[in-house]
Amino acid sequence: MQKGSIKILIPIALSILVLFFLFKNETTPETERDPVFKVLKNEPLIDKTPEIDTPVNDEFQILSDKINNEQGVYGLYIKNMLTDEEYELNPDEQFYPLSLFKIPLAYIVARDVEKGDLSWDDTVEYKKEDFFDAFGTVATSGFESEYSLKKLLELMLTESDNTAPKMLKRKLGEEYLNNQFKKITGNKNADLFNEELVTTPKKCSQTFEGIFYKKWINEESVKLLLSFMYPTSYDTKINPYLEQSLTFYHKVGIMEGMYHDCGVIKGENKDLLLCLMSKDITEESFDNVAKYVAEFVNEL
Repeated sequence: MQKGSIKILIPIALSILVLFFLFKNETTPETERDPVFKVLKNEPLIDKTPEIDTPVNDEFQILSDKINNEQGVYGLYIKNMLTDEEYELNPDEQFYPLSLFKIPLAYIVARDVEKGDLSWDDTVEYKKEDFFDAFGTVATSGFESEYSLKKLLELMLTESDNTAPKMLKRKLGEEYLNNQFKKITGNKNADLFNEELVTTPKKCSQTFEGIFYKKWINEESVKLLLSFMYPTSYDTKINPYLEQSLTFYHKVGIMEGMYHDCGVIKGENKDLLLCLMSKDITEESFDNVAKYVAEFVNEL
């Protein structure tokens, strides 16, 4: 072939190649194109992954990690009564119940009033054998003072009065109360007044659920007991960190190195069981954990 012919064909061939690639690029589906090509053309890559909230289970894992970093041993059980979702950290860890036993004791009295076996106006005399000088005002009222059953329950729950349960035990009988407690728990070894026996956050919550949600007593009795559980003399741990629309109706148990706070949280679009138990703690560590738990509840 002559050199002149080659000079003519080269630009023609180049033109054909350019047209071929332009046509191919226009007709190739967008999904099949090499994404690197866009970068070379200075077309920015856009992350179209939608933003999503952190799942609640992930939030609870964060809460659990925070709690585990604090001094002491903690057990936490939360149940959302609107959705049946449960959140658990060491729910079967064993703790001394301390004053949490006062809730089932109050339930037995309320139930017997409903049955007509007792009256809220029945009175109990404060005797020397009932004396217990820790927590509450009954012990300072003077022997032979008389209290109605309703007032004893109020002081037992609101002040965590320790003399009131001794008066109720004398009034109703220790054997009778323990037999009823065995029926409540399904545990033949259950004993309301044995301080050496242990319980767990989940077991305590199951008792609370029966009393306040499963109609073991009527709505009027439930409301009465809840009215004794907030405000109380011990609303300084979880309650201050809750949203203003939420109320924690609760019972505490306190002893050196131990603090329990269990009850029912109610408010706009929220209805929760919550039981936080602890041992080998410091006051500072429990305060921190109480704040963490309240903040988690606010986000549920």
